[in-house]
Amino acid sequence: MTTTTSTEPAKRNTPTHEIFVVEGEGNDTTWIKVGVAFPTRSGASHRVFIGKKGDPKQKVYLVCPNSQFDGKDTSRPGDEPKRKPYASVFDATNNEIDFKRRDGVAFLNRDDSLSLLIGDRGDANQLKYQMRVVRRAKKAAQG
Repeated sequence: MTTTTSTEPAKRNTPTHEIFVVEGEGNDTTWIKVGVAFPTRSGASHRVFIGKKGDPKQKVYLVCPNSQFDGKDTSRPGDEPKRKPYASVFDATNNEIDFKRRDGVAFLNRDDSLSLLIGDRGDANQLKYQMRVVRRAKKAAQG
């Protein structure tokens, strides 16, 4: 899955993902970039920064993929597969992460992007973001 690794080795201070808020639907859809994400040292998780660097209102989240062994598969043959969270999201704004308190979930989309849902399900104030791999232009081969 391309969400956890990049196809090219990234520089240490180069984000591997961009974070967007999506407004509207269909032809009226607007994607607004609101942040970036960097892989952690382990490479499995990502640190997501929402807002501008240095802004006291900037939020930081840690997105940790769930283990395939976290939940029991209760599906039956012929059942429509349930959409299970791909990752857990934890508030990491103050560098003190409480892994016993999940702040949100991430769902894997068909295009390998992630939908981040932060806050309680059904809450009108729930935050919704899209996390997509940064698309870098390939340099033309010089010859």
